[in-house]
Amino acid sequence: MARGGRWPSRWSASRAPGFAGLAVDLGARRAPTAAELAPLLWASGLRSQVFCFVCSPADLSAALRYAATIGAEAIVGCGQVFPASVEEAAAQVRGWLVMAGAAGVPMQLETHRYTLTNDLGFTTRLLDALPELEIAADLSHYVVGNELPDGPDDRVEALLARVLDRAGSLQGRVATRGRCRSRPACRSTPPRRNGSRLVAAGMRRWRSATPQAATSSSAASWGPRRTRSPASTATS
Repeated sequence: MARGGRWPSRWSASRAPGFAGLAVDLGARRAPTAAELAPLLWASGLRSQVFCFVCSPADLSAALRYAATIGAEAIVGCGQVFPASVEEAAAQVRGWLVMAGAAGVPMQLETHRYTLTNDLGFTTRLLDALPELEIAADLSHYVVGNELPDGPDDRVEALLARVLDRAGSLQGRVATRGRCRSRPACRSTPPRRNGSRLVAAGMRRWRSATPQAATSSSAASWGPRRTRSPASTATS
């Protein structure tokens, strides 16, 4: 909700039909305070999550306090730490999961460029080391950060499948190797990396592995509105 622009306008859009809730990105420049947002959420009945970057236990503690104040259902963390080994990384993430568990807030680790999950192969080895870890899958970051091939690649498909098997939530974007977010109608968008294809694959895997009554979340990222021009149609 609060990724640039004025957050009250994002709040109004979040209440439109089709949205069940919102996610607050604490890394955004104009994120609302928990005290500002909490009464609005309580009055509206909307569900909520908190997105954050975690560089230290203090960062996660602050996010957990924010989540408690607004009644967030979960935290999605981007681990901005860079241990040399999978074992060190697993120890750090396990500590975060313990902190979140003690606070009563489920935590997922997001796949994001320039974070702990930057490399696709490293991420799958981390999943092997942490069977309890659930992923918030934003595969667009791998398309860009790992410069995935446009055509079929058995190794890449196998690694992506392993990430999707552990995904508790999805962030769907159409990505190219040069851009994390491209317009769906863009002719240069490689069909193999079509965002809808990857999200659909993730939803199928999630549905096959979870009870029928379970629910999942899918987040859309809103940036500041842009002025439309005859030459291009901007998205927000």
